[in-house]
Amino acid sequence: MQGHAIDWEQLQSIETWTQVQQRSHANPILLFKHSKRCGISHMALERLETQWMNRPLPLTPIMLDLIQYRSVSNQIAQDMGVLHQSPQIILIWKNEAVFTTSHNAISVPVIASALDQLPVSS
Repeated sequence: MQGHAIDWEQLQSIETWTQVQQRSHANPILLFKHSKRCGISHMALERLETQWMNRPLPLTPIMLDLIQYRSVSNQIAQDMGVLHQSPQIILIWKNEAVFTTSHNAISVPVIASALDQLPVSS
């Protein structure tokens, strides 16, 4: 695959995490917690990238490298009240984890369905 179908922002600090939480009031955030050491995580990422090309979603995609930024992952779990998993996606809207899933359940159609449930004004 050439490049990335998804223009991921990289989450690398608690300070940036705080900014992401604030930004979630204006636009839904898709947080992908990725482990570069995990084959399932790589497959989930590849599936998202491939499906995204056919159906990009109106949200801000952000990736967290779990291995390198474990303290940020722990803070997210605490702030969002979401049990840590890897790989994992968390859909954040108005600073709340409104949807989360992990492993092989990660897909664009699943995210789109969760996004459709949000009261997002166009």
